[in-house]
Amino acid sequence: LLMPPLAIDCGSGGTRIFRLLDAGVERLPWPDGEKAPVLSHILASADGRAAFAAAVSKLPSDDIFVGATAGVRHALDSGAASPADIEALRTLLPAGASLELLSPLDEARFELAALRRQRPGCSAAMLSMGGKSMQLGSEGRLVSLPFAMHLGHDLLKASPIHRA
Repeated sequence: LLMPPLAIDCGSGGTRIFRLLDAGVERLPWPDGEKAPVLSHILASADGRAAFAAAVSKLPSDDIFVGATAGVRHALDSGAASPADIEALRTLLPAGASLELLSPLDEARFELAALRRQRPGCSAAMLSMGGKSMQLGSEGRLVSLPFAMHLGHDLLKASPIHRA
């Protein structure tokens, strides 16, 4: 997999920026020292999209990959965000930045590629647990499993018991 110099991992619990180096990966802070937003929480808001794109434009690269994962997939499935929201954000991102909604297996593929980049020659299996999914990977095998925790949370939130 070819990876650009900067990768932004938009997970369900947070957003992280990584600079891809010849000998590994370096984590960078969100621009201006701000707390990085959770993309799935701000995607449906025009102001949230604009602030996200403005922060991306301050990053030290003109080749930026923005990968949206299970949190955004869940926001789309639940109606909290729409495909139009993703397209609106794409139009706001600076030239050279690309936003991809990763499939579960693509998410696993990128996780394993990041491990391999961080630990050259490593053949260990990978277990990566996020807020809405879990990726497992080893040579020739990739799996991405959804966590049902958010489904239970949504059901409880909608139940009359939750309102008491």
